[in-house]
Amino acid sequence: MFNSFSRKPNEIKELNWDADPLTEKIMPKLTLVSISCMQTDETDKDEIYLKVGEKKIWPLKPKFYAIDIDEQVEMNLNFKVSAGKVCIDLWEYDYLDKNEILGSFVFKIGEPGSFSEMMSNLKGDSSYVLNYEVS
Repeated sequence: MFNSFSRKPNEIKELNWDADPLTEKIMPKLTLVSISCMQTDETDKDEIYLKVGEKKIWPLKPKFYAIDIDEQVEMNLNFKVSAGKVCIDLWEYDYLDKNEILGSFVFKIGEPGSFSEMMSNLKGDSSYVLNYEVS
């Protein structure tokens, strides 16, 4: 299915590739650099968080990040991933109802570089861009 992420606190930023001790394969590093809001789902700020599968990956604390139109948030999260397809879901925290998925960022881990991915909308008119690097 999709790649799983494992976050390593205090990861050395200069280290671009690490060997997986189980397979001896070199694993790319995915850095989620920032997320930009082009259009909110609600009339005021969206309360957003990111998940991969059932695991919340950002922000770890607090429960969400309140973001407005034309705002960009720096994340700088590092993960070891396998080459291939990645899906990161953007969720909106809801105080009264069930939290809902706004959309997904789906992209392929391949060549090293800096990239931007537009969210595939699943609900409403919200529009977000995820900036990331592969090294």
